[in-house]
Amino acid sequence: MRFRQNKMNKGIDDVTKVKFSQRQQDMLQKAQEIIDKEAISYVEQLRHHIQSLKKSIGSDDITRAIQTCHHMQGQAGSFGWPLATEISGWFKRILTNQQKAGIDHEINEIFLSTLENMVENNIKSHGKEAISLLQNIETALKKETSP
Repeated sequence: MRFRQNKMNKGIDDVTKVKFSQRQQDMLQKAQEIIDKEAISYVEQLRHHIQSLKKSIGSDDITRAIQTCHHMQGQAGSFGWPLATEISGWFKRILTNQQKAGIDHEINEIFLSTLENMVENNIKSHGKEAISLLQNIETALKKETSP
């Protein structure tokens, strides 16, 4: 495992290799196995978050929707869904703006359908399908925001 030492620490900016004891290596391996096991079932948590988003947005509870996006953004990448992290972070920023400017149901539907598509098609990271999803969001947003 590598880490960058703090520059304030005698000006050292070298990358140093950390040597773990066998006990530490075993503990890290066990921790990784737990994360890997949880990652398999994380898709159900994503589905739950999407349903929660739909409910919150349907009842105009933008604050709750922002909280749900925040949870997704913080969790998804750890469980092998970096695309969900990116989309939920983007959606959270959009929803935060809507708190001031008013709810835009069309834009919210774009994000909700994209998240559903991502989960149903198991699009976890940045490949051709992910790029296509992100481009679809951009295209739809341009259509929605153009005069």
